[in-house]
Amino acid sequence: MDKYYLRFAAENHSGEKTVAFYAHSTANALDLAKESASGDWAELYFNGHSVCKMKLVAETGVWLVQPTAEEDRLSA
Repeated sequence: MDKYYLRFAAENHSGEKTVAFYAHSTANALDLAKESASGDWAELYFNGHSVCKMKLVAETGVWLVQPTAEEDRLSA
């Protein structure tokens, strides 16, 4: 299992919160991140590199996930 970090808005928008967790894959980490994050945004990290940014669509409860520019450079 790999260690991931999730950074997201703290409750009441009073700053940021970071949690560490283990996942079997990035897909599994995304599932766990969606359940763990509060607020309307989050950023997932693996090995010190940003994997993606997530934005909550409040009216649907769906998270929009987009790769970060850093991830785009790493996969090129």
